[in-house]
Amino acid sequence: MTDSELRVRKLIQAIEPKYEKLWDTISAIKKLAMSDGMIHFQYNLACCLFMIKEEYIKIKRERSAFLNSGIAISYQQKQDRLKEFEKCLDALKNLIYIGKSMGDAFAWFFYQNDRGMLNEHIAAEETLFAPGEIGSRGELEFTNKFKLFNGYLVLHHGITNILRIGDASLIDSKTVSLAGLVELKSKKEGENLVLTMHAFGYKSKEFDKQMNIGKNNVLIPSQNIQNEQEEDVYQKRLNKQIATMLKSLDAAEEEAKTDKKKIGSYSKNNKYQ
Repeated sequence: MTDSELRVRKLIQAIEPKYEKLWDTISAIKKLAMSDGMIHFQYNLACCLFMIKEEYIKIKRERSAFLNSGIAISYQQKQDRLKEFEKCLDALKNLIYIGKSMGDAFAWFFYQNDRGMLNEHIAAEETLFAPGEIGSRGELEFTNKFKLFNGYLVLHHGITNILRIGDASLIDSKTVSLAGLVELKSKKEGENLVLTMHAFGYKSKEFDKQMNIGKNNVLIPSQNIQNEQEEDVYQKRLNKQIATMLKSLDAAEEEAKTDKKKIGSYSKNNKYQ
């Protein structure tokens, strides 16, 4: 057994009991039972996914180093080693999808009344991880520090497969419905990771459609993390993501209005107009 395979096996053994506890939380949600597990569910799952991502990236780097090493081995030995790398990567991807499937079940409880916006999410491109080390670290810290914001539950997209537009949703706990979306940007400034969050309202909720939540400074554990984008690239990417978010919010609102009219027409005339 290679070192890579041994590390993956140990990681799976470490993640398995954590996933079992998370599944217990999902079962409690089905029974509408509030628990400490529910409050910490998102961060606990995010930590698991972060650990898996780190190992996934490490193995991909080892595979690249192996391909570029020029080591003198037979063709069959080379293919066998590459298969071992792929086996490890596939195991980690499966572990990620299992975790995110639990995240989907958690998210569905809060999104089931907003099918239009859910359709917009599902139509968007799926990503396995948050791009870059800074983005991943920022999302993890965000998940830890923002469980609630101004009375809204913060539903983090990175723990799901199905929520793909923006980085988080704001959920109205009274109506269990979507209040808005959040776009998160992370940059390193000195020894701090600066998280800038932009919130956009859905269906005329109480906050402004372009309210900037502001900055939250978080100390970075490692000084080796570097900013991965130039400022102009960073800003262009942010503008593009915000434009996509607003377009999706508008489309979902229009779909919701159309569905409401159809339901009203059906109730009155016992058939759709």
